[in-house]
Amino acid sequence: MIGGFNRKWGLPLPQVPALAAGTAIVFEGFEIDEAQIQQLEYRGIGERREDGFGRVAVNWLKKEKFLVSLPKSSSSSSLPCLKKEGSHLLAEQMAQRLLEQKLEQYLQTRVGRLSLDEGISNSQLSRLQSVARQALPNGDCSLVISLLNNLPSNARNQFERTKIGNKSFRKQLDEWLENPTDWIEGITEVKIADVERNFNDDRAKEDKLAQKYTLRLIMAVAKKATKEKK
Repeated sequence: MIGGFNRKWGLPLPQVPALAAGTAIVFEGFEIDEAQIQQLEYRGIGERREDGFGRVAVNWLKKEKFLVSLPKSSSSSSLPCLKKEGSHLLAEQMAQRLLEQKLEQYLQTRVGRLSLDEGISNSQLSRLQSVARQALPNGDCSLVISLLNNLPSNARNQFERTKIGNKSFRKQLDEWLENPTDWIEGITEVKIADVERNFNDDRAKEDKLAQKYTLRLIMAVAKKATKEKK
């Protein structure tokens, strides 16, 4: 039984019987020419054809038997090999985006577990964010390292006495900046067809992917600490 709803009237349509999609009907001793077949398939039959009902195909499958065979097993990888340059380029772009998505999710999870103790002013946090943001486009961690190495004594003491976990904030920043891949854990490689990517492969090193996400981690931690102070 097929029903429906008329939005113009705001009323349900009367239910009527209809043949289920995929129904096959056989007519024996009946002839139909090509022109009639084309007309039937173009126009359809029955009611509510404007809603998609009444679509028919005539003599669609003429073969009575089909041969099916299983593919030969192969010891090689089941991943398809991309032969066209455009397909390979598209797979690389997809793998890159998927890798960045995993890194983004991991970054958010990591930031949620980190917090700073009292001891550092908002002005120092703001300055740290500003330099990290400046370094982000090129993944240049040396800018933040230079900032930390040239702090006046009062500001340096704030970074030293502020704790993040069981470490001083200064020590943690040094570890992140000197070894930007060490804090990223549990992210396996990404595979799209025969294209493999991970956060520390040659492409990632060239793009300084780990450095950029390390700078974003520092910015996010500083921003979170500023909000918590407010």
